[in-house]
Amino acid sequence: MENLLLTDIKMLKQALLNKDVMQSLTASENMFEQVQSKMNRGEQVDSLEYQQVRNSLQEKKGLQEIVSLLESIRNSGNEAALR
Repeated sequence: MENLLLTDIKMLKQALLNKDVMQSLTASENMFEQVQSKMNRGEQVDSLEYQQVRNSLQEKKGLQEIVSLLESIRNSGNEAALR
Protein backbone atom coordinates (compact mmCIF):
# COMPACT_ATOMS: atom_id res chain seq x y z
CA MET A 1 0.00 0.00 0.00
CA GLU A 2 2.78 2.42 0.84
CA ASN A 3 4.30 1.87 -2.61
CA LEU A 4 0.97 2.78 -4.16
CA LEU A 5 0.83 6.01 -2.18
CA LEU A 6 4.33 6.98 -3.22
CA THR A 7 3.80 6.19 -6.91
CA ASP A 8 3.88 9.03 -9.41
CA ILE A 9 0.36 10.46 -9.76
CA LYS A 10 0.49 10.33 -13.56
CA MET A 11 1.33 6.61 -13.45
CA LEU A 12 -1.37 6.05 -10.84
CA LYS A 13 -3.97 7.74 -13.05
CA GLN A 14 -2.89 5.67 -16.04
CA ALA A 15 -3.15 2.48 -14.01
CA LEU A 16 -6.43 3.17 -12.19
CA LEU A 17 -8.26 5.54 -14.49
CA ASN A 18 -7.31 4.26 -17.92
CA LYS A 19 -9.55 4.52 -20.96
CA ASP A 20 -11.30 1.20 -20.28
CA VAL A 21 -12.11 2.17 -16.69
CA MET A 22 -13.45 5.54 -17.78
CA GLN A 23 -15.61 3.93 -20.49
CA SER A 24 -16.87 1.46 -17.91
CA LEU A 25 -17.65 4.35 -15.54
CA THR A 26 -19.68 6.08 -18.23
CA ALA A 27 -21.55 2.86 -18.98
CA SER A 28 -22.23 2.31 -15.27
CA GLU A 29 -23.51 5.88 -14.92
CA ASN A 30 -25.83 5.38 -17.89
CA MET A 31 -27.11 2.05 -16.55
CA PHE A 32 -27.68 3.55 -13.11
CA GLU A 33 -29.62 6.47 -14.61
CA GLN A 34 -31.79 4.05 -16.57
CA VAL A 35 -32.55 1.92 -13.52
CA GLN A 36 -33.17 5.04 -11.42
CA SER A 37 -35.54 6.39 -14.09
CA LYS A 38 -37.49 3.14 -14.04
CA MET A 39 -37.80 3.41 -10.27
CA ASN A 40 -38.92 7.04 -10.51
CA ARG A 41 -41.62 6.06 -13.01
CA GLY A 42 -42.83 3.37 -10.63
CA GLU A 43 -41.71 0.52 -12.86
CA GLN A 44 -40.57 -2.70 -11.32
CA VAL A 45 -36.78 -2.97 -10.95
CA ASP A 46 -34.76 -6.03 -10.04
CA SER A 47 -33.23 -5.14 -6.68
CA LEU A 48 -30.15 -7.27 -7.38
CA GLU A 49 -29.57 -5.46 -10.68
CA TYR A 50 -29.99 -2.11 -8.93
CA GLN A 51 -27.49 -3.05 -6.21
CA GLN A 52 -24.95 -4.34 -8.75
CA VAL A 53 -25.16 -1.22 -10.90
CA ARG A 54 -24.98 1.06 -7.86
CA ASN A 55 -22.00 -0.82 -6.38
CA SER A 56 -20.13 -0.78 -9.68
CA LEU A 57 -20.68 2.95 -10.01
CA GLN A 58 -19.59 3.61 -6.43
CA GLU A 59 -16.40 1.57 -6.90
CA LYS A 60 -15.39 3.49 -10.00
CA LYS A 61 -16.22 6.87 -8.49
CA GLY A 62 -14.27 5.83 -5.39
CA LEU A 63 -11.19 5.23 -7.52
CA GLN A 64 -11.57 8.71 -9.00
CA GLU A 65 -11.88 10.23 -5.54
CA ILE A 66 -8.81 8.39 -4.25
CA VAL A 67 -6.67 9.54 -7.15
CA SER A 68 -7.98 13.11 -6.80
CA LEU A 69 -7.26 13.10 -3.08
CA LEU A 70 -3.72 11.80 -3.60
CA GLU A 71 -3.15 14.37 -6.31
CA SER A 72 -4.44 17.13 -4.04
CA ILE A 73 -2.16 16.06 -1.20
CA ARG A 74 0.81 15.87 -3.54
CA ASN A 75 0.06 19.30 -5.01
CA SER A 76 -0.23 20.81 -1.55
CA GLY A 77 3.24 19.56 -0.71
CA ASN A 78 1.92 17.67 2.30
CA GLU A 79 3.34 14.25 1.43
CA ALA A 80 3.63 13.44 5.13
CA ALA A 81 -0.17 12.96 5.04
CA LEU A 82 0.40 9.98 2.73
CA ARG A 83 2.36 8.04 5.31
